[in-house]
Amino acid sequence: MNEEPWELPYTPWNNRTAFYTYLRGGFRKAIWARHPVKLAYIQAKRFKAPMGKVAGKDVWCCECELCGRTFPQGQCEIDHLQEAGSLRSPDDIRDFVVRLSFVDFNDIRILDKTCHKIVSYAQRESITFNEANIEKAVIAACKDKRLRDKLLKAGYSEGDVSNGPKRRGCAREMVVSGKWPRVVPITVEGE
Repeated sequence: MNEEPWELPYTPWNNRTAFYTYLRGGFRKAIWARHPVKLAYIQAKRFKAPMGKVAGKDVWCCECELCGRTFPQGQCEIDHLQEAGSLRSPDDIRDFVVRLSFVDFNDIRILDKTCHKIVSYAQRESITFNEANIEKAVIAACKDKRLRDKLLKAGYSEGDVSNGPKRRGCAREMVVSGKWPRVVPITVEGE
């Protein structure tokens, strides 16, 4: 084959990134979704608790191994302690598949979806969990259409909130000072 898969006229991929994103998703779906170690880990860690919408009915739950809070099993995900990593070239395929699939109970943990998103963001940005937790809270605050009004009500001046970057800085101050909540209400020790 002389052409790259995304260069062929009859394929759906517009570029290299789209192709490797497709490949990465395919490996995750084929290997990780039904991985026996992953399923056994969930079985070993889950428990019944009264968290359902119907009073008196217990549902399967898991405890997030990062924040310690309890969540319905459907709101939890399995995290690789060593991320599967990037998949951007044929040379990455072997290592990606090995890191994704050659795991035991010591290589994974249960996280709630929010903690898992923060951990993934921290890994992607090469920052600590605590820094990522702050960044995610700032991102969420900046998406709030009422951010400007909330900042003015909190004591910031018109000049302090006159544009997006200034509002972002004010939101960061509020999150760091504890006046606005972080995405996950914990601080991980040792970071």
